[in-house]
Amino acid sequence: MANFDAMLAEFDVFREAPSRSGGGGGGVADAGRSLPRQRIRARTLIRVTLRSRLPDLGLVALGGALGSIARVGVSTAIGPVDATGGFPLATLVVNLFGSFALGALIAGTTARDEVRWRRLRLLLGTGLLGGFTTYSLLAADLAASLLDERFGMAMGYAFATVTGGAIASGLGVLLGQRIARAHTRPVASEATR
Repeated sequence: MANFDAMLAEFDVFREAPSRSGGGGGGVADAGRSLPRQRIRARTLIRVTLRSRLPDLGLVALGGALGSIARVGVSTAIGPVDATGGFPLATLVVNLFGSFALGALIAGTTARDEVRWRRLRLLLGTGLLGGFTTYSLLAADLAASLLDERFGMAMGYAFATVTGGAIASGLGVLLGQRIARAHTRPVASEATR
């Protein structure tokens, strides 16, 4: 934690100025020569928030990196847009699968409020699936199609992505709920069999 404090001190905009009264570092009561109470509280809040969120940010970053690598793998396996007749099939597949998987993950873990389930949602949902899906590439693909005056393909692609994503997400939610119920049912005892 000492390294974190040193790093934070370098970027700390709320650094306390030394006291001119010779009292050894200034105090809150020395209003003109030190930080007001609000800034001291804000500084403490920033430190506490950063310290408590760093592991969560690490999970999201790890998941995002892995999801991005997986997206490149799918895109490579399917091939470039030119290989699919000008249709961005890889992006559609990635987004539909990501919608399904995110629906299943959220439905399967939301009822479980333990810290490990929250962290799993951060790693797999926000991180992995956030890095895997790519709605920004959807927008770029749509813009390219419109600029090439392929209006029918652009409309079909947009419709397939939005409608297909809603359906895939709904199916994922159903699967996630089914899995969650199966794991929360009590096991029948020997006497009731």
